[in-house]
Amino acid sequence: MPVGVKGTIATLDAPTSLTNFPKGDFATRKERHRGKEDVMSQSHSRFSCPFDIVRHPSLEPEVKRAILGSWASDRAAVEDRPAMRRPPGVRHAVPVDDVLAALRSLDGERDDRGASMQ
Repeated sequence: MPVGVKGTIATLDAPTSLTNFPKGDFATRKERHRGKEDVMSQSHSRFSCPFDIVRHPSLEPEVKRAILGSWASDRAAVEDRPAMRRPPGVRHAVPVDDVLAALRSLDGERDDRGASMQ
């Protein structure tokens, strides 16, 4: 056993356990995170164009941004057509310019909300 100051045996007080945290809040955050993962894993097949993502009423802005970012990624580029993106599960390729316009529109929404809050 470790020896503490002045030859006494060092004991550690039990750290605050996870059971002391508000369970409802933890569960809520965990469920929200799981919900985002579910949306992200199904994101490509659920939407047919970038503005469907922007207009989705229950997605948080950061989730919309993440989905659109994956659409804009080079991994979704159509071979021999660098201006087009086709995420897995999406039937038709979409122009990368549309994806970037959708991302810009989210930035506009954020700016509008920020201006109205000030």
